[in-house]
Amino acid sequence: MSSKKTVYFLSTLNTNIGDEFIRDGLISVISSFYEPGAWTWEVFNKHQPWTFYSPLHPARLAGIVDRIFHRGWGKGLNILSHLPGNKFFQADLVIQSGTPVIWDGAYRSEWAVPFWKCFAQKNAGKIPLLNLAGGSCYPWSSPPEKLKDPDRAFAKTMVQNADETTVRDPIAQKLLSEASGKNITLLPCSAFLAGQFHADVTEPDGRILLNVMPIGGHFDFLKQIDPNAWLNTVKETIETIPDNYRIEFVCHSDDEVAFAAKHWPHHPIHFPKDPAAYFKLCAGATAGIVNRLHAAVGLSGLGIPCIAVGTDTRMFMTQQLGIPTLFAPEATTVKLQEELTQLLAQREQRSQELQSKREKLFHQYQNLLRPYFEDKGPNTP
Repeated sequence: MSSKKTVYFLSTLNTNIGDEFIRDGLISVISSFYEPGAWTWEVFNKHQPWTFYSPLHPARLAGIVDRIFHRGWGKGLNILSHLPGNKFFQADLVIQSGTPVIWDGAYRSEWAVPFWKCFAQKNAGKIPLLNLAGGSCYPWSSPPEKLKDPDRAFAKTMVQNADETTVRDPIAQKLLSEASGKNITLLPCSAFLAGQFHADVTEPDGRILLNVMPIGGHFDFLKQIDPNAWLNTVKETIETIPDNYRIEFVCHSDDEVAFAAKHWPHHPIHFPKDPAAYFKLCAGATAGIVNRLHAAVGLSGLGIPCIAVGTDTRMFMTQQLGIPTLFAPEATTVKLQEELTQLLAQREQRSQELQSKREKLFHQYQNLLRPYFEDKGPNTP
């Protein structure tokens, strides 16, 4: 393909490494269309929407307010965002990659006005816009049947102003389809493709990787989780792991580092800061037990079988890939031990199955993205 593209990603930077897995999975697919250096991309942090504008744009005042007060800039930024100067209009292609795109109050997200209203609606199809690998985030046991305004209107805005929308879990598919009147594509998360973009699949080295969050996940929407019970479950599970395996902690935040250091100070604790460092560190691990669901997805794509433990509807994302997934209040020591024993006994088979799934998904994303990287993309006359 000869046409050089400049792609802008709405993602995160040094905020949530799982979101970066989603983006890098897509970058790995796009890179398969080009020789190195034949296309360019830039990443915009959705949590710092003032960066969507040039340094002298009035919206940049929000960044100053944020640095001083760490809050209080939302309404002002939303007003100033309507002024001309949004950088996304400079791209050849824009991709919103991953993140939960719908949850209770999604319409209030930092990027809802600066991106979806001030770029996507005004863009009106001129620059191709892809909204890929989005998901839902609701209580595991009681997701909504339908969205209500203003989230419903926001969901409709997203779908109507994107040339492509794919989601990684059936709850997001159901809610966005119903709100928009369109059939939304369900496709496993592109984070599954990121690991092999940065590291090679290697023979298992005996490490069991743990990622532990204090309540077993991000949210306890319905007050169903006993943090002490979850902590004891992890401690007891570690005690059941045979001595010929080495326990290492892989953290996604400072809080996780502090939690691991407090309770398991004698085990190695890692906090890689970017996807390349993350996957190079983890490559060759034998297995994983993780709370961060994108850790499960990313590691599985590198041929490392995982057990995922979570607290919300993002767990459907791991289930889509056949990753053993447990709801934190139900993840007893016995269940985790049974799952891990079975996983270790079938490690080679499961790793091969995961790699086959990754290859299939890579081709699916190639087929999805290829039209936008041909000499005449779908929106070119």
